[in-house]
Amino acid sequence: MNEWPPLSPSGWVDRLYLPAGKRLLDLLIGGVGVIFLGLVFVPVALAILLDSKGPIFFVQERAGLHECPFRMVKFRTMKWPPVLENSSKPAHEDDERLTRVGRLLRRSSLDELPQFWHVLWGEMSFIGPRPELMGRLALYTAPDRQRAAVKPGMSGWWQVHGRPQPMQEHAHLDSYYIQHISFGLDMQILFRTVIAVLRGTGAV
Repeated sequence: MNEWPPLSPSGWVDRLYLPAGKRLLDLLIGGVGVIFLGLVFVPVALAILLDSKGPIFFVQERAGLHECPFRMVKFRTMKWPPVLENSSKPAHEDDERLTRVGRLLRRSSLDELPQFWHVLWGEMSFIGPRPELMGRLALYTAPDRQRAAVKPGMSGWWQVHGRPQPMQEHAHLDSYYIQHISFGLDMQILFRTVIAVLRGTGAV
């Protein structure tokens, strides 16, 4: 059984922030995100349906806090039905699996909007390690698996360092976040996330 390390705030600001302040920030950002989701849902859903056959949402089992599985929801960006042997491979800019609308959704990060419901519900945080596929956990080393000591996030330290990346590098960056989690680091990630979304440099 894994031993999940407790959070160790280094100062009075972090002691106030972790975990109560972080959850309050999640509720605030999640609430705003869900409102925005409601505003764009109809045009995004219609664009997905008119562009290609298949469902509006893509649902996939991911590892949550302490590696407990949950069903993560995103707007569908790939052709349907998925090719099973390729379904877990990270997408790249010229990936033939992506639909035309899917490329736009990923570049603008609009495909991530349904995850704000996970943030409000408490299955995810806005900032944290990326929720990993359950099947990939066996490939992680014991130190890398400590990333599950906190809730997975919509954005995080590895996401703001550019995507896609090799699994080993993204696990290393997630581990760095766990070891240095603080109010200051979360604010830095939040700022860099906003800049990346405004520049249209979201995931591909």
